[in-house]
Amino acid sequence: MAALLQDIPRPLGSSEFFCSNPRCAFHVRVGDPGVDGFGDWASLADGTTVSHRWVDGYLLCDLCARAATAAR
Repeated sequence: MAALLQDIPRPLGSSEFFCSNPRCAFHVRVGDPGVDGFGDWASLADGTTVSHRWVDGYLLCDLCARAATAAR
């Protein structure tokens, strides 16, 4: 399955990681251990499920995006 996903080009301007924050549990790539599929949402084993969005040029999961914009 991972080989098939590598053949699908990422859209221009897309991030290599689901969340750009290297300290985030969602800082994962397609094909990383424990990653199944690819798309606009991700779940952890504890049931935490998030989407992601662009914030100031960085693709961040909902949790990191909320923290990044909280001070505004």
